[in-house]
Amino acid sequence: PSWDLRRAGLARTLAREVGKKIHEKAIGLMLSIHARIDRAQRLVRLLEQDAPLLAIRVAPLTPEYQQSAKNYARELTAQARAELAKLLEEKSNWVPADPTHAAD
Repeated sequence: PSWDLRRAGLARTLAREVGKKIHEKAIGLMLSIHARIDRAQRLVRLLEQDAPLLAIRVAPLTPEYQQSAKNYARELTAQARAELAKLLEEKSNWVPADPTHAAD
């Protein structure tokens, strides 16, 4: 299965996104919720925009590998959407620090 991903051109994209996820986990909450939402939105947008191009990239592969690559891309997109939804929920529950107590 990894060979079809390389041939499909997904390996670089996936490696980059996995690297970002690892980096985000490592820095935890150092990034603001807004920055994390922005990253998640960009990833979802990238994956959605790439869907038509994926079909072109996987066209030379066997039908089995084509389906494998497309399924993986769908799963990755679903994960990215779920992460975005989680972050948006987290943001809606976020309460900023009370500025009147910050001076104390």
